Formats: sequence, structure tokens, C-alpha cells
Amino acid sequence: MAATLAFSGPGAVAFVLAALAALGELRTEALAELGDLVLADLLARLQRWSKEQAAQRRRAGTLVFHDLLVLCRDLLRDRADRRQAARDRYVRVLVDEFQDTDELQYEILQLLASAPGASEAEPGRLFFVGDPKQAIYRFRGADIALYERARLE
Repeated sequence: MAATLAFSGPGAVAFVLAALAALGELRTEALAELGDLVLADLLARLQRWSKEQAAQRRRAGTLVFHDLLVLCRDLLRDRADRRQAARDRYVRVLVDEFQDTDELQYEILQLLASAPGASEAEPGRLFFVGDPKQAIYRFRGADIALYERARLE
């Protein structure tokens, strides 16, 4: 036998509406948390897949441009001797069309312009030329916010 509740009196409707509103808020919170968990899991799976694909391209000798950038960044970041050799060879770096630079490319430039172990570029080693009104490579990861941030550094 199912239990039934009887609501009557002047506050019954207000009580039911308040309960429904509270349930709605709980539902929204639960869906948001579930969505965050699903997105986190999806991101982790995509990262694993992307790394597996890059490793497969490396084994097959079919690297793409992005793979070359990642390998360059990793070499400069992880091998102080190679980083110093590049710094010795390229004392100053001038980047034209900087507005079309992406985060990974900027990281490589920062590594070239900073000493091993340092976190910032040495003054006078890195120069940018660019016009944010001419940015055309957003689809490839170029970001005007990066351009603005680099101007301030």
C-alpha cells in the first residue's frame, strides 16, 4: 500500500513549490557535477589517444608539423646542453607575424631566449613584430590573448 500525503491549508501550495524549486536546484547541481566528471574522463581519453597517435606517427616516421614542435619544445626543455647550444647559435630571435603564434611556439621561443634553469627570457634576446588586426591563424591555435600577454612580458 502506497503512502499518501495530504496537503491542505494556506501554505500547502507554497510548500510544494518550494520543494520543487529545491529539487530543481539539486538536479542542476547533480547534472553539473556529472557533466564535469564526463568531460574530465573524455579529456583524459582524448589526451591518451593523442599521445598514442603521436607515438605511432613517430614509429612510422610520419610526423606532422605539430609533432615537430612538440619534439623541439621537449628537447629544449629537457636537455640543458641542447638548449645552451641553440642559445649560443641564436643570440637574438626575431619573430615576424607574431600575432599568428600559438602557445607551443611561444614556449619554444621563451626557451630559446632564456638560460637553462631560468623561467624568463633574457632582455634583448627576443623580439616580436606583429599586428593583432591581421591575425588569421586562430584555427591553428594562434591566440590574440597570447600576443597581448607577450607584449606585457
